[in-house]
Amino acid sequence: MDNINQLAPLVRIAFHDLANYNPPTGGPHGCIASPPVSLFNQNSGLTSHLHQLLQYLDNTTTMVFPLGDVLSMAGKVAVEMAYPCIQIRWRYGRSPCKMGELPLAPVHITSSQQLDPFLNRYGLTRIEMAVLIAGTHGLKNAKSIHGVFGYGDGVAWIRDTLGLEWKLQSSAGVIWYNSWNGFDNLIRLPSDMMFFPRVLRTRPIDYPFLDIELGLKELGKNPPSFYADFERVFAKMLEIGVANDSMVELIEEKRVGICLNGIVQVKEDNTTLTENEQPVVSTTSPIPNSSQTNFSLIFYLCLFYLI
Repeated sequence: MDNINQLAPLVRIAFHDLANYNPPTGGPHGCIASPPVSLFNQNSGLTSHLHQLLQYLDNTTTMVFPLGDVLSMAGKVAVEMAYPCIQIRWRYGRSPCKMGELPLAPVHITSSQQLDPFLNRYGLTRIEMAVLIAGTHGLKNAKSIHGVFGYGDGVAWIRDTLGLEWKLQSSAGVIWYNSWNGFDNLIRLPSDMMFFPRVLRTRPIDYPFLDIELGLKELGKNPPSFYADFERVFAKMLEIGVANDSMVELIEEKRVGICLNGIVQVKEDNTTLTENEQPVVSTTSPIPNSSQTNFSLIFYLCLFYLI
């Protein structure tokens, strides 16, 4: 089954699982599967995708894995399928969710003053958060061509946001921005557009976000730099609230290929493609050993779920 529409929800689940992180408690331990975290407004629409993934795992394996590890791995696999040039470093060893912990619900953020306490809590910088949003929201562009995923493009997301005219829309108390690029009807959330004060011509100017807009503009001109930053920041995000010395890295073989526009342009014999040949994408593969076989299985189950 071609589950291209599952990519963005799985990444969103992996990110939103840490929504209740309030040092030293909370974090991405699989708490998003249960109330009250699952009932946060920001998690609306994710329950069916989460249950579908868990049902698939129940039907395909009798092994039991920490839910936080499963959701984190699913996010990693989804990103790597949308961006075949990216390889997310990943470690396992997340503890189970403790339902006795009081969740800290996210707040609606549209300014640097509102964003900075959130970033301090999560240990992210402003530009790291902006790159995360661009890369994950760029998953909307992902396609499956000849059974091969790819074409997720945070760079195009940045360029479209900078280069198009955006109109404020609202309905039933919900606001968003809308534009047209000649092919698709595009949508941006207020939390997307806050990083682009010159595009919105906001007054007074939120100068910290003006610096972010200029930084994103430079990354939009340099795709390899964007992909490298997104790969690093997404790996960092997956360990917010759980990183510790007891976690074990999943050892994976490195890809060989030339990345053009986010696609691995490489043939099975590792020679580059000619102009008329179709791209062959070599997916990341864990190298199993006696201590990692079970978590290699998680990788392959998530991979098979999406294809």
